[in-house]
Amino acid sequence: MRGLCILSALSLAMAACPNQCSGHGWCDENERCVCFKAPGQGLAYVGADCSQRVCPYGVAHDLISDNTQVLVPVSDAVGDAMYVGYVMKAGAPSGASVMRAFLNGGFLGTEDMGLDLRVVSTAGSPNPSITFQWKTNQQKNFFSEVTATATLGYSRATAIPVNPDFSPTGLYIYWPGLDTGLPAGVNAGDRYFLNVSANSGTRFVAENPNTAHQSIECSGRGVCDRVLGACKCVAGYTGDACQRTACPNDCSGHGVCQSEAYFAADAASAASSLYTYGGFDADSAYGCKCDTGFRGADCAQRECPSGPDPMKGSGGAEGMDCSGRGLCDYTTGVCKCFKGFFGERCEELSTLI
Repeated sequence: MRGLCILSALSLAMAACPNQCSGHGWCDENERCVCFKAPGQGLAYVGADCSQRVCPYGVAHDLISDNTQVLVPVSDAVGDAMYVGYVMKAGAPSGASVMRAFLNGGFLGTEDMGLDLRVVSTAGSPNPSITFQWKTNQQKNFFSEVTATATLGYSRATAIPVNPDFSPTGLYIYWPGLDTGLPAGVNAGDRYFLNVSANSGTRFVAENPNTAHQSIECSGRGVCDRVLGACKCVAGYTGDACQRTACPNDCSGHGVCQSEAYFAADAASAASSLYTYGGFDADSAYGCKCDTGFRGADCAQRECPSGPDPMKGSGGAEGMDCSGRGLCDYTTGVCKCFKGFFGERCEELSTLI
């Protein structure tokens, strides 16, 4: 009977998280699935039971990012705009001091993150202090203890990093009033939960528009198939993550599809310069580089022969079709010369009137 009870208890424990996290995550102490990450990447699975696959990420084609590399803001009851966020402990008495948090020098994580902080112990006078541990929502165990004391960690100026290894950048916290005594309503076992919007490890900087293009699933140009973990790109975009534009008609077999970065390199080579292109779309905006004798967005048009204008005007060297003295039939690549001109390139001037 005792063995059956133990098995039953184990079964209940295993069933606490939906579908046992589908084998793609672990069940945390709050009976929520924390999905596994892919090596060197972000989450590999999502969903309440970690059953849905994540699709490849790419740089967004639109200006969809914003300056959200901060704590998710919460209105400050005392109206101090310096603080980007704080967390009120559940059940804290009215007027109780609350933990405050801010980002110092950015917190460049790779994904949105939840931070779980718990108070281990507190001490009052003569040396008030609060000792805490922390972990992210992707980690199972709390890290080693960190202590905020009366001389370190009671104001923004003397706040302490949640993870000392990240100092001077990272996430900082403090309890106002710790310099005069243990803040009211702070007790061992208290839990604080913070949310940090990581913006894929980048921050928007107004002076650099490229930073507005964050990395997102399917590059914002497709829909993720959660069963296959594959992007279904909208028309005009291609790649595993829909990360680049598709060349029209695959360049019609008369050219190569290449990125803006390659076009810049071609231009630099032709001009014997060091010109490069560093825009956000350097490796995502593609176009056709046509073979000699073809032109057009899809390289489907045949070029006509051209040369110097027989009347000494702008000719082929300036990009004029048929030496500037005729119209090109891009279907056949044959010049139709204006009256008074003839030749394959309309390069001859007729003496007949």
